[in-house]
Amino acid sequence: IQYLDRQGSKTYIYSQDILPVKEGKVIIAPFNMDLYLYDNVSGEITTLPFKEKVHDKLAIIKCMFQDSEGKVWIGTRSDGVYYFSPDLKTLTKIKGVSSEDICSFEEDQQGNIWISTLYGLFKYDQTDAHITGYYASDGIGGNQFAQYADWQMVPSFSEEPMDSPTLTPSM
Repeated sequence: IQYLDRQGSKTYIYSQDILPVKEGKVIIAPFNMDLYLYDNVSGEITTLPFKEKVHDKLAIIKCMFQDSEGKVWIGTRSDGVYYFSPDLKTLTKIKGVSSEDICSFEEDQQGNIWISTLYGLFKYDQTDAHITGYYASDGIGGNQFAQYADWQMVPSFSEEPMDSPTLTPSM
């Protein structure tokens, strides 16, 4: 990312992820630095303290996600999962995910956060902070996911099974 600093000099930041959040703001996750909150309206950049609060000072942010409650989820390489409160003031570490290398997040219809990792898939129940792990032995396709590996199935509008489509060749 290239931007002009307060003195008008060009500055460059290598970013691992960029997350649009509410009110026209964007969170930028530079490589091995704190997070930045950029306000598209005012042009103001605010630092969101992250590096001094994480357990592994070499943790690299790999992915970010904002859930329906406004929490900003942060996945790292080597230090697991964190989230910022909706006001972006409180950072919380999630414990219980057996892999510290996070690939992606997704939220289901019940508000659970699904976390794909380099070893397993995890469901974080926000109502009671319970984590359930799923592995190849549980029937998922494999244990390892790629960065940004997520998918959400759209709920069906009918409980009736769908017929297979019939293709009629045109002559």
